[in-house]
Amino acid sequence: MSGMPGKRAQFDPWERQKRSGWEKYRRAIDLLERDDWAPALRMLAAAETEFRTDDDHDGLWRALSGQAAAHWGSGDANLAVARATAALRTAEAVGDVEGTGLAAWQLAVMLLSQGDYQWAAELLLRSEEALGEAGAPSPSAEIGASARLCLEILRWQQMVAQGVAERRTAADVVAAIQRDLVVRLTQAAAALRAHVGATGRGTWSIPALLLPVAAFSGRCRLSEPDRSHCASSVLPARVTPRNSASPTFSGAQRMKKGSHTTVIRSFT
Repeated sequence: MSGMPGKRAQFDPWERQKRSGWEKYRRAIDLLERDDWAPALRMLAAAETEFRTDDDHDGLWRALSGQAAAHWGSGDANLAVARATAALRTAEAVGDVEGTGLAAWQLAVMLLSQGDYQWAAELLLRSEEALGEAGAPSPSAEIGASARLCLEILRWQQMVAQGVAERRTAADVVAAIQRDLVVRLTQAAAALRAHVGATGRGTWSIPALLLPVAAFSGRCRLSEPDRSHCASSVLPARVTPRNSASPTFSGAQRMKKGSHTTVIRSFT
């Protein structure tokens, strides 16, 4: 197998649906919808192989994204982030701006669920830009607003670290911002569903909202977010968000596992 994808293969959308890789992919999506993680992973791995053989990178990033959702659902955050990152790299390498926006969104939501606002903000900004280029202004705007709320949380965290703001005050403000963030992310997810459904470009699986904000205790932890999943060999090159600040601690808590997958269907 080659390292990076080359020129993107072009397929008639009706002919593509008949290909074996897409048939396997659709079956895997059905399994994801039932939270049947292990069989879904096997089916997605088979679809990935066929997509690579066919040079079908439109299918490839979706198969990798589906694997990310399955790993996340089964409780393996490290593999989930690795697969989501691979999906993002694949979409970027072939210049698929919509795929880049969707894959960046998926990875950002995963990192947000682990309290990593810095990386999540950068990815949300990347998603906002890509989806805007792809002609999806509604989800792009909601995702951009989510990114700026993440940056505001980082700003308050930095003020606490510098002794400019009291921890109790900052914790109350961050809790309020997090509630707004959940609203924005919910609106972004709804806008993404509407956009993907309207474009009819395939089936795409995304993690449902994974933020632990509803259970946020209002106390900011003076510790770095868990980056055990963020090895340099896994994450893509960082981008510099506008008006960003460096994180000094995480105000989020880990969520308990539940149902994590929302399936978007747009095959006609």
